[in-house]
Amino acid sequence: MKKYLFITAILFSVTTHAQKDTPVKLLHIDNKKLSKQIDSSMKELDSINARINEGYKQTMHTMDSINRHLEEERNKRSLDAFLEMQRERQAKEKKAMWIRLGLGVLFFGVLIFGMMRRREKAKQ
Repeated sequence: MKKYLFITAILFSVTTHAQKDTPVKLLHIDNKKLSKQIDSSMKELDSINARINEGYKQTMHTMDSINRHLEEERNKRSLDAFLEMQRERQAKEKKAMWIRLGLGVLFFGVLIFGMMRRREKAKQ
């Protein structure tokens, strides 16, 4: 019995505390005022959008110039490193050339000295 009484009390309390289905009362708004307000809001949104786009363009321009500068720096360092390697290679090649030339002159001198000794032995 207590269960039935409890269930009916809950059902009645839920239905009595529920809101009525009343329509929202709208204030009378003039169409001209509404259209003016919409127009001014759209103009404001357009100007805000234009400022945002301009700021975006300036930011992109700044980022592009920074990236371009960094790329130029990187290219310059790479080119300098390449030229330094080229100079080192040319210096090694020049040193090797002088060593080969010196050895060639030395062996040519040894050849001349040997031929002169052979000629002296042949005369005796």
